[in-house]
Amino acid sequence: MSDPASLPVVIFPAAGNRFALPARQVAAMLSVESTVTDAPAIEDLLGLPRTARATCMLRLRTGDGDVSALVSGEVSLSELPVESIHPLPPLIEASSQLRGLSAIAHDDSGMILLVDPGRLSRPF
Repeated sequence: MSDPASLPVVIFPAAGNRFALPARQVAAMLSVESTVTDAPAIEDLLGLPRTARATCMLRLRTGDGDVSALVSGEVSLSELPVESIHPLPPLIEASSQLRGLSAIAHDDSGMILLVDPGRLSRPF
């Protein structure tokens, strides 16, 4: 059971940074080897360049149904204390080119960019 003063998150790397999604919005994590998919890479959804080959697929819950995304690198479940999470100031949120960015957090390993899966869009 999680601490009520923390947010359970799924942490993953993308384009040289650490990102996190609220765990309640991650429906599944599947091995790429066991999955046939045309899912986009998470970097494509975030608007970032791809940096590595995908190792797993995350199925994300959004308001419009589930969206799958390929992720490279280690994916882990963690909890972020609420005091380590900082919402974006309105000006930064409005001008950010990073799709879905909703907050910034930190832990012992450094900065984590929190993403709202509902604000990610499939690349055209």
